[in-house]
Amino acid sequence: MQECLRRECREEIGVAPEIGDVLHVADVLRKRRGARRFLVETLFACAVPESYAPRMGSKPDKRQIATEWVDPTEAGAAFFPRYDLALSRADAPVYLGRLNCAPA
Repeated sequence: MQECLRRECREEIGVAPEIGDVLHVADVLRKRRGARRFLVETLFACAVPESYAPRMGSKPDKRQIATEWVDPTEAGAAFFPRYDLALSRADAPVYLGRLNCAPA
């Protein structure tokens, strides 16, 4: 799974991050164009080299318009689902259950 994450990052953001532990796993409901998709998402702790400047990789996702490397616990970080709610709690479980991907 970590090698897949490295490959996806190289393709989409132009860098292979240092991958740490699994932080959280969640069942995620995503709605788009009237269709619903249920996904299992795994959130890893990752780090990029200090010299990394966010950019598009060689094979970005078809809906990707930019690349940002941000801390999801910082104010103003727009993550859906809201992983920041779990990351800011020391007692948050690894399995977060079912999360809705839509903005509140």
